[in-house]
Amino acid sequence: FEKAASGECVIREVAARHRSPPAMLRELAGALYERFLEPDDVALVRMVIARSIDDVDFARRFFETTAMHTRKALEDVFVEWADAGVAMAGPPEVLSEIFLGLIISDLQNDAISHGVMARPGAERIAERTEFFLRGAGLDDARENPGRAETPA
Repeated sequence: FEKAASGECVIREVAARHRSPPAMLRELAGALYERFLEPDDVALVRMVIARSIDDVDFARRFFETTAMHTRKALEDVFVEWADAGVAMAGPPEVLSEIFLGLIISDLQNDAISHGVMARPGAERIAERTEFFLRGAGLDDARENPGRAETPA
């Protein structure tokens, strides 16, 4: 489980580099995508799915030590932004679930289909991220009207 839990570390590392929510989330989308769609991680998800059929306790332990930690780390970032007065169009727990779903869905599709569906490229990931930023009320236009956003 140790390697699979590293989504939390990626989130904390990327968040530490940015003051700007849009910049942080743009970088994070790419970083998590690279992290979660590594062939070893996809293979691990396949094994977890197979073992979870017969071992509910294993499934719960795996979920509690991986996905829940990753989601909580991202939720904590959204909470920090909310506490700092950043306006968002949704509660931190919902925004973290939706954002992670943009990436986890590809991991699950790849694990189940064995790569039948083509993985989205960087352009598609950027489009998804921009759509999320607009929906969450975190796009550059709202943060800095008339100005391009720059990372911290």
